[in-house]
Amino acid sequence: MTITLAATRETAAKARNHGGFSESAVKFHLSHGQTAGFLIQHVTRTFEVYRLTNGTAATTPMTPDEIGKYIGSRGAYPAITEYWEAWVFVKGDESETDTFALTDFSSNNIKGTYYQNGTIGKFTERGTAIFYASHTAADTLEKLGFVKDRTITGGLLYTTTEPDPKLLLSMTASPAAQRETAVKWNDTKDTVYKTEILIDTPK
Repeated sequence: MTITLAATRETAAKARNHGGFSESAVKFHLSHGQTAGFLIQHVTRTFEVYRLTNGTAATTPMTPDEIGKYIGSRGAYPAITEYWEAWVFVKGDESETDTFALTDFSSNNIKGTYYQNGTIGKFTERGTAIFYASHTAADTLEKLGFVKDRTITGGLLYTTTEPDPKLLLSMTASPAAQRETAVKWNDTKDTVYKTEILIDTPK
């Protein structure tokens, strides 16, 4: 029996105000709903953020440390650019909602009508998901190095930054399902804080 996996749109991508603030949600579906196992999604994140000074962008992008200090307590975790997250399927054909989101990349200290000293940037998040058939999903995920909430970006899912590929290669797997979200923003007077959705797949 061949198992197929597909990502389907849960909610349309939303761009909220300035600084790249956005979110996009999907669910993953199996072609055979009575199959037990787990789904692993490999997530990569790319940040390209520049500071604005009186509306003029810097020539070099901000480092993850600079971004973290600039936006304060609203964690975007820019140092986390790659991780794996997993869902356990007992006998269901649908995953929980998976959301790609980006916080507001602007400083709490900026005042005024326009963010002339805000940021300009682009953020891309990609996911490649594969389902693995298993009747011992939780135990297998632990053997692979997954734990609950290992990376903050993965929320309360099983997550890891270094899975063991040897065990995965020995398991029955579905073809991969792909998703991607990309946004850009420019906090200057002409754009009035606008964040724009560049890519959001699947539709």
